[in-house]
Amino acid sequence: MHKILLILGLLFEGQPMSGYDINYIIRQIGELYKDLKKANIYYLLDKLNSEGKLKMYIEQTDHGPQKEKFLYTITDQGKEYYKKLLRETFLDYDSLHSSIDVAISLMPHLETSEVLDLLDKRKISILRKKTVLLGQYEYAKIRGEFDALAFEHILHLTDADLSWLENTIIKLSEKN
Repeated sequence: MHKILLILGLLFEGQPMSGYDINYIIRQIGELYKDLKKANIYYLLDKLNSEGKLKMYIEQTDHGPQKEKFLYTITDQGKEYYKKLLRETFLDYDSLHSSIDVAISLMPHLETSEVLDLLDKRKISILRKKTVLLGQYEYAKIRGEFDALAFEHILHLTDADLSWLENTIIKLSEKN
């Protein structure tokens, strides 16, 4: 649902956009929207258009092989749906669950020394990722206060993961 929310939100700002425009913005933001791929964007634009939430029109251009681009605007129905989704999203708590949770529960199947080594490597990987996130956060601050707030949320979750990792490494090291 967050993918639809994002597309409608970008179009809600008022400027007609093509799929290329939307993809470009998403790639600039980076981590915040990383799971929304180009193919998803075009699929969702078509779907939202067919549902009457978007209006598509063709603009002639000198660029591209077809010399035309498809532009999308949000309809009144799309604006209502967008605000409904936005409100629902604020009220809904999605517990964070990932494959690492399953791996954690299955730790006893590996030697403790190996688990410690893997957790150290994970910590290094997360610290590298955090460095990238901090760079993207700087760009988000330029885009606006609310993009920055979203990145701050991601950074807090990253810090929580690092804190958990450090505590777990200490606990397992004491047992080893």
